[in-house]
Amino acid sequence: MKKILLLLFVLMSVACSDDVEINSPAMQGVRDSVLYRAKVSHAELKDQNRVQLMGNKDNEVLILNVSNYSEGTFLVGDDENSSAEYYNADGKWFSTLEGGEGEIVVSRIADSTFTGSFRFRANSYTDSTEVVFTKGVFYQVPITNAITYEPADPVVSTQFNCKINTVEFKTQAVGATVVNNDISGYGSTSSIVIKLIFPEDIEKGIYALADANTQELYRASYMSNGSPSFIQTGQLEITSHNVDEGSVGGTFSFSAMNKGNVEVTEGVFGFNYKN
Repeated sequence: MKKILLLLFVLMSVACSDDVEINSPAMQGVRDSVLYRAKVSHAELKDQNRVQLMGNKDNEVLILNVSNYSEGTFLVGDDENSSAEYYNADGKWFSTLEGGEGEIVVSRIADSTFTGSFRFRANSYTDSTEVVFTKGVFYQVPITNAITYEPADPVVSTQFNCKINTVEFKTQAVGATVVNNDISGYGSTSSIVIKLIFPEDIEKGIYALADANTQELYRASYMSNGSPSFIQTGQLEITSHNVDEGSVGGTFSFSAMNKGNVEVTEGVFGFNYKN
């Protein structure tokens, strides 16, 4: 009983000092000094352990992913099993998995409801912007059978950046198109052309890259002064794909061989292939 009264006192104190109302259920916090209060909130048991708490406010979505169905403190960040996400009104996605930090505190689980607090800093997948939530609380958020709201991935900025043997590759042209149900995108200068080729229906995830002249689904090519290099090994990660808008983004790296070794690292791309 003392624990419950203490929790309610803390929540009421936050409400008085920051104009945060505590209803049942409730999910709210201060986002970059502006009050965010979900109009609808619920929790879902994603498997035997993981819990996802979600709050919707018009087109804004706040998501807290907790790695265990238990009370306790769950750190969020790059290398943590728990995470926090936020979609702003324009559909831009921020996540603590992109260099963010913070914590989710589940103070009480009772009658299939979750009560606790949170704070976090999350970064955008597409640029250097971030969002910060402080003084966050969730109160008696129930587990429901509601369908998870999955906002469409944002339209990414057209870009193609990487390092070639540790030297910055400064692209002069970037483009992408669909050929035989494959997305074929490139970044180029007057002497170097790098291409990435993958299926048009690709989903977010990590894929091994092979040379463009193979029959593999996920391929890359590297050409310098008209001379091709053979892709020996590589990795492609898709972090965003808005199929309706024809916009896909992610990261890549690979090793190639011609007259010498070519190491392409820290690759970041954004293709808008329907433009």
